[in-house]
Amino acid sequence: MVERWKIRRELVRIKQQLAMIPEALYEPIMRRRHERAFAQSDSEHQGSVGLSSKVAIFVVWQPDGLRTSTLDTCHHLHMAGYSVMLVSNAQMQPDDIARVQPNVWRIITRPNFGYDFGGYRDGIRLLDYEEIVPDELIILNDSIYFPILPEDDTIKRLEQNDADISGMVLRCRGSERFLESYFYLIKGHVLQNRAFRDFWNNYTFTSNKYKTIRRGERGFSAAMADAGLKLDGLFKKQEFRTAIMSADKTMLREIVKHAALPSSDAAQRARSIAQAGTPEELRSLIFSQMEKLQFYSAFPVGSHSLMNFPVLKKSKDEVATAWRQQYLRAVDAGLVAPPPLSVANEIRRTY
Repeated sequence: MVERWKIRRELVRIKQQLAMIPEALYEPIMRRRHERAFAQSDSEHQGSVGLSSKVAIFVVWQPDGLRTSTLDTCHHLHMAGYSVMLVSNAQMQPDDIARVQPNVWRIITRPNFGYDFGGYRDGIRLLDYEEIVPDELIILNDSIYFPILPEDDTIKRLEQNDADISGMVLRCRGSERFLESYFYLIKGHVLQNRAFRDFWNNYTFTSNKYKTIRRGERGFSAAMADAGLKLDGLFKKQEFRTAIMSADKTMLREIVKHAALPSSDAAQRARSIAQAGTPEELRSLIFSQMEKLQFYSAFPVGSHSLMNFPVLKKSKDEVATAWRQQYLRAVDAGLVAPPPLSVANEIRRTY
């Protein structure tokens, strides 16, 4: 039987696909209006940070005011040597602008058109217009909490990666390979690559989530790979499997006990095996669920404590919700290093 959460996910996807029909008529008009408005916009504020050899484009949509965790992310990027261009898809209040200015280079506001990839495109376009080519460019959005680890070294590890474009996870779906789009680290030479420039110059941004995923997240990775650029994810499924094979019975039980499984049947089975299962049974359950779910979200004790996975997704869907709940349980049990107080408080307020 198909699990209910998968049925709900597919219904949402079908709704998005149906919305594509009228959108094909009015979105071209909206894009032209956005281009004219953006070219004439004076919705920009300077931060206190100067331009360095590294830039981060951080796209946020927080119409009710900037969260403290967002300010912490800006501070983390600044301390890592990045000049932050905060691109807000909502108007910002003066007090929020004042709060974030000490840790950013620029603040740009734009309409919430095109989701995160619309903000990515406008940020990249500004850099190109001003002929700014940083040594490294980070592009990220606020669909994640980052960082959640004390003394996080993720950015340094990504900088040391020999890939042209790297991120947290390189997803594999059949023949498709694409980086999860909430965080990219792009080496400076890529910004002058013809394929990179053509992709963003020709990108047709849209407020249809289905089309944004296809054109943006998957389209960007496909275009870069077709151009011969190397893409790599820092956290790999096979490395997680290796960690699970090396884990002892006590750790395996905790990993399964705190599994974030949206299926009630799978969750009940996990609880039963966590109590009395053998190491072989515990590993078997983990590996079977990895065929259906992402390892980092389904098994937070394993991904966060064994691999130092540095993000949590904020999505309200069943998978991400279960992930955050089990993550907090693991933190309270002392199995996972606690996140910054701002992150913990924001997550707890949602439950």
